[in-house]
Amino acid sequence: MNGGLCITPGLCICPPGFYGINCDKGKCHQPCRNGGKCMGKNKCKCSKGYQGDLCSKRYGAGGLSALRPASTKHRQYTPSPKKADERHAPPESNYIW
Repeated sequence: MNGGLCITPGLCICPPGFYGINCDKGKCHQPCRNGGKCMGKNKCKCSKGYQGDLCSKRYGAGGLSALRPASTKHRQYTPSPKKADERHAPPESNYIW
């Protein structure tokens, strides 16, 4: 596999970046992330939803959240009911009787 030269079954001369009985394993200096598989010298085959050299970048069905790094936490803003009421009813001093 991967361009290796097999002399006998189980004995292969592997190209740079590969090893194993059939040259089926890749050497990665840094491990692939998020379930990615090392496919050669520092090249990862990423799981669905990830991309990049080490499979550390998310993409896909999250819209803009897909651009946010996985370590970023979501923030939620809930307006105060009092402030919402103030926006809809002007102060009494503005009424004309």
